[in-house]
Amino acid sequence: MTNVLLVIPPGVKPRAGFHHALHRAAETGAKLVALVILDPNEIVRIAARLDSAFLGERVGEGVMKALEREQQVRARDLLDDIAAHAKKSGVETIALVESGDTGEVCERVIRQHDVGYVVLLAERRSWLTRLLSRSSEMKIPVFQGCEVKVVEEEDDDGGLDPA
Repeated sequence: MTNVLLVIPPGVKPRAGFHHALHRAAETGAKLVALVILDPNEIVRIAARLDSAFLGERVGEGVMKALEREQQVRARDLLDDIAAHAKKSGVETIALVESGDTGEVCERVIRQHDVGYVVLLAERRSWLTRLLSRSSEMKIPVFQGCEVKVVEEEDDDGGLDPA
């Protein structure tokens, strides 16, 4: 039996992707490995925005650490919610928060947790966002030996329960 990996990028709410991964894990008797990958550069980008908002004042180290802690707390809260919902369905959950390159993190987690099925979440973007981001390069990690399902998430404030 191989496990199901749910890869959650920062800022994406895993509603449809979570239900797909949970269903797959339940029907195969696998564990659900829920992985939130934090972007190590996000704090730097936020700090740069704050720097410009305050007319060149530098954001202090205390603010940077508070932003990092907030990012970790949000990820943990999301994983706790996922684990609680999975438990109701009788699916055991392994909750992980990692930071770094998505490909490297996923490769390591796949090996460590015997993953055979991966659910990747993609954010549904407006036509304007797609147009403006055409020039940016997107790296998709390689998942050797895994079946991969990409699920596009709607941008809503709903929780994990279906509407």
